[in-house]
Amino acid sequence: MTEDKDELIPILDRATREIEVPLSAENINAFRKYAVMLRERNKVMNLTNITDDQGIAMRHFTDSLTIVPYIREEQGKKGRKDISLIDVGTGAGFPGIPVKVAL
Repeated sequence: MTEDKDELIPILDRATREIEVPLSAENINAFRKYAVMLRERNKVMNLTNITDDQGIAMRHFTDSLTIVPYIREEQGKKGRKDISLIDVGTGAGFPGIPVKVAL
């Protein structure tokens, strides 16, 4: 792992607490793996121009997670967790994969 990859976790942890979507250690680990996979796949397929830790944590992961409080609200209204969502044309998996990881 390179030095810059070590910044992902604290940035993501702080940002998600600010948007009131705290993550478990398991969630953080999944996002860390996702960032590694995103960078690797991006070498052979242009998925994103954003590949630095701060950009991935903020613009890909945290921005994707801003919808989570609304999803939770909808789950509460319906009284169940298994609501349906659709994410059309995600490309690199945003926002669908981060939302799935968080929920």
